[in-house]
Amino acid sequence: MASESKPGRTPEAKPAPKPTPPRATKRGGIAEMLSMDSERAARLILFSVVGVILVAAVGFIGFGYWYTEVRPDSRTVLKADDAEVTFAAMKRRMKYEYSLNPQQFSQFISILPDVSYESLLSELTLVLRAEGELGITATPEEIDAQLRRRLGVQPGAGQREFIDSFRDALDESGLKESEYRRIAHADVLLNKIREKFTAELPATVPQSKVEMISATEIEAANQARERVVAGQDWATVAREVSKEVGVQENGGQYDYQPDGGLNDIVNGFAFEAEPGEISEPLSSPQGQPPFYIVRVVDRSEQPLRDEQKVPYVSGLYEQWLIATQAKMNVERHWAEGDYLEAFSEIDLTPPEQPPPPILPSVTVATPAADATAPASAPTADPAGEGDTANPTPSGAPQPEDGQ
Repeated sequence: MASESKPGRTPEAKPAPKPTPPRATKRGGIAEMLSMDSERAARLILFSVVGVILVAAVGFIGFGYWYTEVRPDSRTVLKADDAEVTFAAMKRRMKYEYSLNPQQFSQFISILPDVSYESLLSELTLVLRAEGELGITATPEEIDAQLRRRLGVQPGAGQREFIDSFRDALDESGLKESEYRRIAHADVLLNKIREKFTAELPATVPQSKVEMISATEIEAANQARERVVAGQDWATVAREVSKEVGVQENGGQYDYQPDGGLNDIVNGFAFEAEPGEISEPLSSPQGQPPFYIVRVVDRSEQPLRDEQKVPYVSGLYEQWLIATQAKMNVERHWAEGDYLEAFSEIDLTPPEQPPPPILPSVTVATPAADATAPASAPTADPAGEGDTANPTPSGAPQPEDGQ
């Protein structure tokens, strides 16, 4: 039996491998530069160097502008607790203080930087510490009412007149809205503090009664002292030697005055020396005339006379201010170099029209805040660095015209 053979399988042909595409040569970088001809490489290096130089120049110019223009104005010259006053804000305050009394500052221009500094420090002290130290606050309504008085806006005037007057005052003064509002804020606090101190006046306070002789020359003062020590009548010597106003009527004898009620040269001796003691010639720390010879007649508890109450309360306020600032974190970065720079950058030409009169709150026993009284800053922005385009009295609607 013939055997049948199975047909054999033909093996399937495997596909030929795909050819691997040649690897692309990475272009750019150092390899390409090395493969370039020398002329192309030189151009590329030149462009790169020029680009680096341009970037460096722009950066240098930008840093120079920041360092010479932006940085000086934004640097801090006064810090009180967490509130900071910049150099730009201090320049604005100098210009404003000058506008309040251009005649005085024209004669004594050198005191303007220190007056501006002390005013700002006092403002911040009131705003930051009056509530914590004395429990005294100012409401937005009270601040707005004080702003109206400062601006000369009548109580019955509408909100539009108020806002327009406020805007004009800002344009004229050069201050920011927060800085101007700070001044009104401090006026309210200061008046309340004086009211508090007046209401709490004691029935009696230590007072000193003295006799004084003043002379314009140290030799004349010494001679006058020798005469009264030898027993000559004080009034006679005073009328012959003293240059004090009214000496011919009072013979150099002065009624009881509380501590701080006499001039600075005499006051310390009057409250430290024993009754009957006669001083050596007293003068200013610089040794400038006048020279005073003082005898303490008596020192005892005396009731305050009506004419003494206002200056006595002012003295209490000054004592509170000094004591409070001693407890604050106060940093002064306001020096002579800053004064000169500020003077060179601000226009101290007096305004054609005087600023609106300051009309502080009227109280029975409280004096009006004087021109040198410190002012203050808004609670939310005590340093007065914030700014808005439009003045907006507390709680007042924005002007309808959007200005």
